[in-house]
Amino acid sequence: MQNTPYDSRRLARFIAASGLTNLADGIAVLAWAWVASLITRDALWIALAPIALRSPWFLFAIPAGIVTDRVDRRRLIFAADTVRVVAFALVTLVLWQALPLPPAAPRGLAQRSWRCLHGYPGANLRRDLRSKVEACSRRMYAASTP
Repeated sequence: MQNTPYDSRRLARFIAASGLTNLADGIAVLAWAWVASLITRDALWIALAPIALRSPWFLFAIPAGIVTDRVDRRRLIFAADTVRVVAFALVTLVLWQALPLPPAAPRGLAQRSWRCLHGYPGANLRRDLRSKVEACSRRMYAASTP
């Protein structure tokens, strides 16, 4: 079997990675709200934590789409993940040094901004892959029908 972008193993790995990334994002929203509840008992501030985590999608959706269309998607995903790892490492060091925990919103905003740049190329890669698989399917069907 030829190793193509449509290989079922590669597609399964890509879908699994995408699903795990989305699961991790959901867990992060829950975790940051929990951290906010440890910092304060004010319901308004606790409710603002998930809003702050999702606001980059609102603020940077269009610019991220423009950047995604103009830059190689694999490099963009790699750069976004690299910045994300560095941000997590810095936050870990800051939290390690500064106990009790500081407010989480500024770090969440920065991390979600980069996630925006990571999510759009991934969605575009899935869409491109789906259209190529559908075209291949049509060709195979056309070849098999008399």
